[in-house]
Amino acid sequence: MPDAPQPEPTPPPAAAAPAGGPPPGMPPQQGQPMRSGAVLGAPGFNPNADKEYYRFLMSGVVMFLGCMMPWGPEWSMAGYKTLSGALFTLIAIGMIWSWWGAIATARFSGANLKWVGLSLIPFIACLQAILTAFSSAAVTDFVDAGKAMPEGWGEFFSAMFDSLPLFGGDEVAGEKVSNFLRAFGGGQIVVFFGALYAEFAFFLAIMGGAKHAKKQKAEAAASGRGARRSGGGGGGKSGRK
Repeated sequence: MPDAPQPEPTPPPAAAAPAGGPPPGMPPQQGQPMRSGAVLGAPGFNPNADKEYYRFLMSGVVMFLGCMMPWGPEWSMAGYKTLSGALFTLIAIGMIWSWWGAIATARFSGANLKWVGLSLIPFIACLQAILTAFSSAAVTDFVDAGKAMPEGWGEFFSAMFDSLPLFGGDEVAGEKVSNFLRAFGGGQIVVFFGALYAEFAFFLAIMGGAKHAKKQKAEAAASGRGARRSGGGGGGKSGRK
């Protein structure tokens, strides 16, 4: 009598995928869950980061914006197209890049402070340009051409307020402000305020650190006095016993 046909062996059941791992048969690098800090970009907000980090980041953004703006009477004459403007753009990118990373990790290093120190370069250079703005070649050319122009920063700010609709909306004052900004270029002014904000934020960080250290010192002194009192009280009781 012929033997009965044997049933074909059934394949073993596929192993279940580990929790959080890729499905069976898929390479490990595929199907893996995206984790913040590993695959996703560094977050621009971290509740554990100090507020000074955001101030430094904002100062870099403002300086970068000023480098993209005109630095002279020609609209195409952006700041980054000049040698000094290219250097300021590099410093602004360094501020954004380093402090964005500091926000993501909630810590900073000496490299971050290096960019804050380098921000003194655009601060001093733009301050010098602002102080000599009304004697610059572009501004004097506008004056020689007969265009309305303020004679100094005092008249400039006065004309700027007079040109606002809230204060009467003087058209002549508005023309003076517009002509000066067109001749001088608003980019250097924006870079100056961005660098000034960086140094101001650094000053606030120093003051905040000193205040925090003083508070810690006072707490340590109070804790030491409390420990001495408790130790002295315990010794007196044991002596009476």
